Amino acid sequence: VNYYFAVDRTLQPGEEVEMLTDYDAPYEQIRERKGYGKKNLMGECRSDYIDRTSRLQRNFKERSEVEEMIQSMEPLELYYSTEFLVTQILPRVEAATTNVYFRNQKLIIT
Repeated sequence: VNYYFAVDRTLQPGEEVEMLTDYDAPYEQIRERKGYGKKNLMGECRSDYIDRTSRLQRNFKERSEVEEMIQSMEPLELYYSTEFLVTQILPRVEAATTNVYFRNQKLIIT
């Protein structure tokens, strides 16, 4: 994370200013999905919650990147990655979503 601060005048005691933060490219994509990235502020993209088309475009791009990564893996890398997903990730996803579903676009937790 990089912080930048620049003003062209002297600040008065107690005066508030907005700090802009550079989160670098990987986290910036997450910020854009949530609606508060640099491109969102400039009106260049919309959050996944507001714009279904933006969400689908990002999902297809990420899927393509994952496919490329998988295709570049050696067999042993693929084995260990799959083992990690099945033993470490999948049980946590299942536990977090077992009693959760959507009805009429509303989250229902039972």
